[in-house]
Amino acid sequence: MTKTIVGILADVFLFNNISEGLFMNKYYVVLRTKEKDELLDVVDALSLEEAMAIAETRYEEQMEVRDGLFVFEVNSPLSFNEKNRFVRNSGGEMKILIRF
Repeated sequence: MTKTIVGILADVFLFNNISEGLFMNKYYVVLRTKEKDELLDVVDALSLEEAMAIAETRYEEQMEVRDGLFVFEVNSPLSFNEKNRFVRNSGGEMKILIRF
């Protein structure tokens, strides 16, 4: 049985949509300064390590000494307490970069 070009394109489109949902995850990127925490970005990545590499590339230069960059998977909405520090309501792994 032969497939038409339209059928092949439909299969490719379907695979791309399915694989993106299966393999890509969303990760929060939070910058911690002396004054407050700030959500900088939500990145799509295959792993926590890749998300951290993306965050470092994008945001390391804007960090001051003693600032921290936190990267962790989006499992629930991100919230901040009264001191403007982020609160994680779910477990999981986290990568942290602190500038010295």
